[in-house]
Amino acid sequence: MITNMDKNVKLARINAGLSQSELAESIGLSVDTIKKIEQGALVGSLETFCKLCEVLDVSPNYLLKDDIVIADMKAAFELSDKFINLSGEQLVLISAVLDKINKALENTETIN
Repeated sequence: MITNMDKNVKLARINAGLSQSELAESIGLSVDTIKKIEQGALVGSLETFCKLCEVLDVSPNYLLKDDIVIADMKAAFELSDKFINLSGEQLVLISAVLDKINKALENTETIN
């Protein structure tokens, strides 16, 4: 779910010195569509997203930055909730398994 792209599009547009009308014209959309994107009422297509990045001279990560952080935090909280009722012995075992997985991943990255 994309929740903060609207604010990031608006901020990038303002930083680029463009009005909603100028942005709409430069990417071939209506002003109403730009308003809806900036209000969070519309996400738009992948093509629109790419055009926004190009015209606003920002990376996709910039437009999605808060959403990526929120998704990472949500995943971390969900994972930590699973550990709450585990014993110390179970946590040590899980830690050892994670260490082995990380080591295996490092070896895989080295090979590729």
